Amino acid sequence: EKEVTDLHSRISQGMREAKKNGTQIGLEKGTTLTTEKSIRCKEIIKKHAIELGGTLNDMELMTLCKISRNTYYKYKRELKAP
Repeated sequence: EKEVTDLHSRISQGMREAKKNGTQIGLEKGTTLTTEKSIRCKEIIKKHAIELGGTLNDMELMTLCKISRNTYYKYKRELKAP
């Protein structure tokens, strides 16, 4: 347990030092990652979603794409954005 707490403190100290030096930690806010799976799922959602003129509801599309609920709604939100 002591090793774990020491590790946490060293990591947080290193992150503070890096941030102080101006290093970007993680992705910038608003950045989206594009993967093959996301492209494939977005195409399926565009083609089959009821809101977009298709015949499948949200649950059926989540099962078809094999993605989680949060991921599905994220992709749907990205498709509706201008």
